[in-house]
Amino acid sequence: AKAYKIIFSGVGKTKEELRQALEYDILYINLESEAEMMLLESVAKELNLKARISIRVNPNVDAKTHPYISTGLNENKFGVEIDIARKMYLYTKNSSFLEPVGVHFHIGSQLLDISPIHEAAAIVAKLVRELKALQIDLKFFDIGGGLGVAYEKDECEVDLYNYAQGILAQLHGLDLTIGMEPGRYLVAKSGEFVCSVLYEKQNKTKRFVVVDGAMNDLIRPSLYEAYHEIILP
Repeated sequence: AKAYKIIFSGVGKTKEELRQALEYDILYINLESEAEMMLLESVAKELNLKARISIRVNPNVDAKTHPYISTGLNENKFGVEIDIARKMYLYTKNSSFLEPVGVHFHIGSQLLDISPIHEAAAIVAKLVRELKALQIDLKFFDIGGGLGVAYEKDECEVDLYNYAQGILAQLHGLDLTIGMEPGRYLVAKSGEFVCSVLYEKQNKTKRFVVVDGAMNDLIRPSLYEAYHEIILP
């Protein structure tokens, strides 16, 4: 990808990674903590550069998904609370080496109910308006990912029109570029995991089918009880 299209996210960025991101002049860096902000400022000062930043906000919204893939509650390690984010933006505004350009949130994965995303967007949009009143004019509004896929027959696919309209309604009057991470929504149905049956066995309560595939090939069911339809010949 071209450097100007790259956004650097992640909770545990190292000093060297931050340095490389600045040297390559990527679009911006998503900050996840005050400590990371201070480290980035020191690196930018060493390089005599101004780092474009966004802050990942934790809106404390329940994504109504499996707890292992829920990332938008205060109990989760991702992002910072609204009050801390506001303080960080004010700090970056007055820094000679940090430039606030965006805001980011991502509340979880495999969401088929999109109302939590709309709720999170409303909370973060309110913050953007508060910042605008303080002469902090953000340019990017990243809504993360989370769009789910209907793996089970009784599940309904996400209505993209309603999804988009719900986001846009929260941003009315704001001049922002919207970013998103569609992830699995684009690729989940592009392939199949094919195995051969090696053995079958039956005990008093269950039938087992042993195949030449394992967790290293498809970890989702074991990791967070994800469902995948199994078709036997």
